[in-house]
Amino acid sequence: MWSGGFEFGTLWASYLGPAGENTAHAHVAVQVAIGIETDPCIELQGTGMLAGPVLVVGPRVPHRLTPSARPLGLLYVAPQAPLASALLAAIRPATAAALPARLAAAVHGVGPSLWAVALQVAVGAAAPALDARLAAALHDATGHAGPGAIGRAAAAAGLSESRLRALARRQLHAPLSQWLLWHKLERAARAVAAGAGLAAAAAEGGFADQAHFTRTMKRMFGVTPAAAAAALR
Repeated sequence: MWSGGFEFGTLWASYLGPAGENTAHAHVAVQVAIGIETDPCIELQGTGMLAGPVLVVGPRVPHRLTPSARPLGLLYVAPQAPLASALLAAIRPATAAALPARLAAAVHGVGPSLWAVALQVAVGAAAPALDARLAAALHDATGHAGPGAIGRAAAAAGLSESRLRALARRQLHAPLSQWLLWHKLERAARAVAAGAGLAAAAAEGGFADQAHFTRTMKRMFGVTPAAAAAALR
């Protein structure tokens, strides 16, 4: 059961608690799985199991977290964050791997609200991660969700839509359409955390309806909003 608790920060979200059942899934965030009382274990589709004190899974990598009754930590870093690029560089050329011990040590002994900061210091994630035009387009797209959002964002950034999509895929390691869905999920999850019902949270996130919210979360997190609601609140 997902009975722990979530925290939300700027370009990150964290979870501390037991890991419940989940199906194979993939999302656009860089995920960090942190051993608290036991090492996390992740099943990677087609390549076997990955285990270690601190694991990093890149964007769009299909995986499943092995359920654990003992608490562990999960940190989700938005792909546009400098920390995301630095974490991927630390495990390159792999797309999912154990973080080197000298870097993994940074998160041990600190709480969930400090995981991102501790890793930023350890990996030296200080430089801007994004092309300025892409950053401007992402800002515009999040303020104008819905049909045509990508086209309007491209125009606002002075790019063709095809150029913007290519730039996003290269720097975010995921299609721009998937990044927008991720952003919708974040808004809906924050609404649930603030006490909203699932239907209201779906509307807050910009989903067509609660069923769309549920399908998207299941595909990206391997769990439904109903299963995660207790932890989010």
